Amino acid sequence: MRACLLALVVGAMVIVAGCSSVVDDDVRVSTRTYAYTAYDSTGAAVVQGTMRVDFREVEATECERDCSAFRLAGRWSFEQTRDAEQIGTQVGEGPLRGSVQENGEAYINLNPEVEDNNVTLRGEFEDGHLRSLQGEWAYQSWTLINSGPFEAERESTL
Repeated sequence: MRACLLALVVGAMVIVAGCSSVVDDDVRVSTRTYAYTAYDSTGAAVVQGTMRVDFREVEATECERDCSAFRLAGRWSFEQTRDAEQIGTQVGEGPLRGSVQENGEAYINLNPEVEDNNVTLRGEFEDGHLRSLQGEWAYQSWTLINSGPFEAERESTL
């Protein structure tokens, strides 16, 4: 009886430990490259480029400080694709930092070493996977200056 109960408890722990809202099919924590496109309020693409993102799973012991599923860091390299007003500092290249919550919501700061004059990305990974991120970019100083939709699609690893 004790052996059956122990097996049942261990099996339940394995199942619970394996459950997560945000998963990647082949690797839990990894480096991914995304094709990024930012749009203006009319829906025209104004910025395109790539983001290389390193995902690091947040340990349960860190949850008191940061209950995100992943912390992320990396680099971006973007080019302006057409004339647009006030798109901020999302042209050129630089570091990025952010997090992904258990429900797939993501926050990325494209200028993490600057207190103002920032571009941030807020969005959600589609279906809770780390493949397709869609949301809104925002250029802000001490107030919001401009914003628009963006999408970031994971590039094929083949």
